[in-house]
Amino acid sequence: MSVVTAILKMVFSVFVLLAVGTSVARAQIQSEVVSLADGAVGRVVVEYDEGWGTGSGFVLAPNPRGDGYYFLTNHHVIDGGVSAFVGFKSNDQIFKYDAKVAYASYEKDMAILEIVPQESFGHTPRVLSVRVGTINKGEQVAAVGFPGTSDISNDSGNELAFFETTLTQGAVSKVSPGKTQRNRGTQEIVQHTASINPGNSGGPMIDFCGTVLGINTAGVVLNSDGETPANGTFFAPSSNSIAGFLRDSNVPFTSHKAGCDSDNPSVVSGDGPDNNLLIILAVLCGGGAAVIGGIYYASTRGKEGAAIGSDRKVAVAKPSGQSILAVSMAGQSAQFSSTQLQSGVTIGRASENTLTVTDRNLSRRHASLSLQGRKMMLTDLGSSNGTKIDGRRVKPNEPVQINTRSRVELGGIALVLKRP
Repeated sequence: MSVVTAILKMVFSVFVLLAVGTSVARAQIQSEVVSLADGAVGRVVVEYDEGWGTGSGFVLAPNPRGDGYYFLTNHHVIDGGVSAFVGFKSNDQIFKYDAKVAYASYEKDMAILEIVPQESFGHTPRVLSVRVGTINKGEQVAAVGFPGTSDISNDSGNELAFFETTLTQGAVSKVSPGKTQRNRGTQEIVQHTASINPGNSGGPMIDFCGTVLGINTAGVVLNSDGETPANGTFFAPSSNSIAGFLRDSNVPFTSHKAGCDSDNPSVVSGDGPDNNLLIILAVLCGGGAAVIGGIYYASTRGKEGAAIGSDRKVAVAKPSGQSILAVSMAGQSAQFSSTQLQSGVTIGRASENTLTVTDRNLSRRHASLSLQGRKMMLTDLGSSNGTKIDGRRVKPNEPVQINTRSRVELGGIALVLKRP
């Protein structure tokens, strides 16, 4: 056996081990992430004038006015209800919270509940963060909730089983403006393949980091013949749509950009090459400098995701990495890296935007910029005074390609793009 052949076999073996190891690690990470998300997902039980029904939902934030929490579900889950409660399963116990509607939107099919414990039992549900920015086709997702189909197996009426979540997994199929059968207003919709059924409504669709990418709303859709189920076609208003609704309702929530929380070592970033693979390949190639660079790369990954509080005063986010775009508007300016733009940056009047411009002509969350491949896209986020590109008003929630020569106006105010 020649030396070259031996080296090639060794490299191949390393690749096989890495592929298997990475697959197992990701499966383990997924299990841990779902376990954490489970603590935030509750079953909504609604009493109507005749009978009762159930849905799903998840905790957004503690209620600063009391001992309860803000909880998100679908409007159609609680519509017409006389009373409701939310139940969580934790450590083989059931914890029940009385629920009342705080804010609701028939158009968006979303409702925010205020939930308070029925008794003092010391239970603390987890809080799920909402991801803002670009959602990519092919991203792995999971649906967590309470589909009624799973109740068929619980013929004993066991209460623990009734409040045990069901997990399904899939991928993002498409992201586009649209409507489901439930929501009447156009918003950003994620089509995905994580199976959902009646009862899943209001539950979260989470990404590999355990952050919310959408609120599951519509299940199997019939084909054009009206009979054959179109399997693998499920819909969820996106996390960007959720964030807009929450901001309009002035409800606090935690917002993250794409990329996992670097404070949680059990979760890795879903984008970019595997860090261990970079280091091992560098060793095989004798690249000591590359090893040092790979270690530095690994130590600095995942710093972008950051919670955004409702009282944040910073107007402009600092660039992460080398800046590729400079933006200025009404005296405010900022520079953004490709990583930030790929995640998406928002512009508007509210303080939680990436670029905040406190002008009354702007909406709280007016528009977003995102880098899709090599194209710079601008999206009007349903603003009141609109967005114009080269003198033409653009349609809400429909990305339009722009460049540094484009004349962009948000609510009549010029947005200037330049290369740094």
